[in-house]
Amino acid sequence: MLSQSQWLDAVKGRLRVRSDYALSKRWAVTPSEVSQYRRNRLRFPFAVVLDIADVMDIDPIEIIAGLEYRRCREKDMERVKGAYFKAHCAHFVYPNNPGFFRRKKRFFG
Repeated sequence: MLSQSQWLDAVKGRLRVRSDYALSKRWAVTPSEVSQYRRNRLRFPFAVVLDIADVMDIDPIEIIAGLEYRRCREKDMERVKGAYFKAHCAHFVYPNNPGFFRRKKRFFG
C-alpha cells in the first residue's frame, strides 16, 4: 500500500515527467497543492485519484483503500484491507472456464 508521496512518484515515472509542477499543470491545481499532497497535508481529490488510476492502469479503489488504511480505525482495518486486496487481485483474472486449471492429458500414440 503506497503513500500519497509514493503515488506521486509512481505517476511521475509513468508519465516520464521530472517535476511536481508538470503534475500540477496536468491536474489544473497549484504547485503548492501538489506539495501539500506530497506532505500529507491535503488528501487527493477524487478527480486526481481517477487520473492516477487511469495513468497507472489500476482500479481507483486500490488507491483509495490503500490511502485510507493508514487513516482508518482499528476495527475497520480488516474491511479496508480486504477491499484493497480484492481490487489488487482483480488484475489477475482467469477465464471463466472450469477446466482452466486442470492439467491437460497428453496422449502419445
